[in-house]
Amino acid sequence: MINLIWFEETPIIKMGASIKSKINGEGSWKFLDEYKSFLDSKTAWYRHMSPGKVMMWQQQIEETIDGRPQMIGGKGVIQGCTLEQDPTNGVGGDCRLFFYEEGGIAPTADKTKEYMLSALSMGEIVTGIFIIAGSVGELDQCKPLEHMVKYPDVNDIYAVESNLLDDKGTIGRTGLFIPEQWSMPPYIDKFGNSLVEEALESLNRSREQMKKDLEPALYQLRISQRPRNIAEAFAHRSVSLFPQHLITAQKRRIEDKEYVNEFLDISRDAEGKIKVVKSNKIPITEFPITKKTEDKTGVLVVNERPDEKAEWGTYYGSVDPVSEGKTTTSESLCSIYIYKRAIEVTRIDKAGKTETFIEQDKIVAYWCGRFDDLNMTHERLELIIEWYNAWTIIENNISLFIQYMIAKNKQKYLVPKDQIMFLKDLGANRNVYQDYGWKNTGVLFKTHLLSYLIQFLMEELDRETKPDGTIVKIKYGIERIPDIMAMVEMGAYEEGLNVDRLVALAALISFAKVQESNRGYKRRIDNLDEKHLEKSKNLYKLPYMPFSSMNRKGGRSGRTGFKNLR
Repeated sequence: MINLIWFEETPIIKMGASIKSKINGEGSWKFLDEYKSFLDSKTAWYRHMSPGKVMMWQQQIEETIDGRPQMIGGKGVIQGCTLEQDPTNGVGGDCRLFFYEEGGIAPTADKTKEYMLSALSMGEIVTGIFIIAGSVGELDQCKPLEHMVKYPDVNDIYAVESNLLDDKGTIGRTGLFIPEQWSMPPYIDKFGNSLVEEALESLNRSREQMKKDLEPALYQLRISQRPRNIAEAFAHRSVSLFPQHLITAQKRRIEDKEYVNEFLDISRDAEGKIKVVKSNKIPITEFPITKKTEDKTGVLVVNERPDEKAEWGTYYGSVDPVSEGKTTTSESLCSIYIYKRAIEVTRIDKAGKTETFIEQDKIVAYWCGRFDDLNMTHERLELIIEWYNAWTIIENNISLFIQYMIAKNKQKYLVPKDQIMFLKDLGANRNVYQDYGWKNTGVLFKTHLLSYLIQFLMEELDRETKPDGTIVKIKYGIERIPDIMAMVEMGAYEEGLNVDRLVALAALISFAKVQESNRGYKRRIDNLDEKHLEKSKNLYKLPYMPFSSMNRKGGRSGRTGFKNLR
């Protein structure tokens, strides 16, 4: 059996590049006029296909044998259906070829592929082919296609080595992508070869003019339909405050598993001590989250567990709280990030040699979610903050979590308003009568806090160069944020969008950077000199008690120097 399945708003089937058919409004099959003459003159394939019903053809033909009509042929089947309403419509029976058309407007294509895997294989042997193709439509509809193109190996999609990832010529493995400059008329020679350089020059000239003539969002939409590289095809359609090229690269690093993380459940044991165990849950990856999503609890993601020997002030936290537990009216989630400050480390090795370096600041843990019981949400925040011993800044538009911490006698973890230096520097929140946290009012978040975050992302941390000075690689500050959903929110950000993660993250970075400017780096000494350690151990082996001669006149006295203390 051959199942040929496609997708479009109105179902369309394509055989090669020649024949198109369509269903009309009443549901009967209708051939398009421009192909009718083709079908009349070249119907070898069609005359051997006997339709049993609409969108179902079987490879057979009626012939008269021994005076009786009989259907003969290979009995192979071509079947069509639409997957717009139900991604499981293609499921059922063995399949040799599965063609998913208009993948650029197919938000459930990834689910359909997973459902079809068993039909395309027999045990461990792959017996069929899954093909998906199409131009990019609305960004919320083309996520599966984007993931398959950018990460073919993890999606079991045939991968090719390509330099079309972005405008810098970055080389990587991708799904097959055909850019606008290939086979672009009139830039084709007489032998049919693409004149790529000439085509690119023409595209660049036309885009310069489009930038002048069109609104930014319309310009971005237009080039997404004629992309020169994969980044252009899936770029956000509005002008972003965030550096999209850095976000795209960081998403790729995270998805390529360059960051080691743990998914943990955190709780208290019978003695009240914090314990963490591995969790089978995964973080929330839907954005924006929809009301139909039932489980919004998420999971704690840890990239680095807390250092038990760390001094107070090593870790900062930031919380964007929620005001409700179970709700069908709000799409907000509670977000918390834990940040480890940059530390100036002085290391003394065994030979007594001293080395000083900066231990990089970074996000080490995060959680985004909410429980049906608001107290459980507050308890999750409390446990994370206490585990890291983190001094925490809280958005106090909703003060319930602050009240929860005060009731628990744990206000030492809360940053008082008068210690939030960016509020002082900006003269913000002067009329907010709240002891702890910051209030998201006016343009504070958009105009000021996001600026700190964007600067943090673009900060140049390191350069890798060749001996001749040629820059090989630049490491940017965005690599300190291992949360892919923060990247998603940055990529989609526009005014009015609910970005819980960015609120917590921007406040955290603003607080940390102003603290660093005012107080400098935290310092630590790592002494590995064994001789030095021996001297330290001998300090308590003194030949005399340090207070044995107090209150003595010439000889040893039985009286103590503290005898009159009351």
